[in-house]
Amino acid sequence: MFQGATELSLDAKGRLAVPTRYRDALLSGGRAVVLTAHPDSCLLLYPHVAWEPIGAKVQALSSFNEQARWWQRLLVGFAEELELDAQGRILVSPALRKFAGLKKDVMLVGQGSHLEIWDIAAWTSVLRGVSRKWALTAAWHRKLFAVSADAHLPVLLRRQSMRSRSNQGTTARSWTRLSAEAVTAG
Repeated sequence: MFQGATELSLDAKGRLAVPTRYRDALLSGGRAVVLTAHPDSCLLLYPHVAWEPIGAKVQALSSFNEQARWWQRLLVGFAEELELDAQGRILVSPALRKFAGLKKDVMLVGQGSHLEIWDIAAWTSVLRGVSRKWALTAAWHRKLFAVSADAHLPVLLRRQSMRSRSNQGTTARSWTRLSAEAVTAG
């Protein structure tokens, strides 16, 4: 399992040294790893065994579907099978570096089954965006439920759970509808 975030640097040739804590998991299915593009302008690094079912599913999509073609072009079209060198480095191709806007400093972010590779400036921008969204969401929930930002999720779950139990046999209202009703009632 890949978790955690680590700031790293690409060398002059575009090589990235994979931290030792990830190497065994990356090489669990052999010496090969797969590096590909993601629509969020980052790169995805998979152990080969984890990539195989994903690649197969994407390739099985209909090429007559516009969205499917886009995913095929992106995930399969940019996919590169790589091997770690003796120092545990991978060579990030110029095409993938250009796609993700990678310069020198990058952020390696664990996502469970794989790792994301971000340009440090893009990663910082993403984090700022998430912080702004969270601040707006937290303020909205404080107003809506008159609770602290940290307590909003248990309140939502409790309200949803109570409705589910009271409606035995019927479908409980969606969270969106519950939230909309709470806003109009307040």
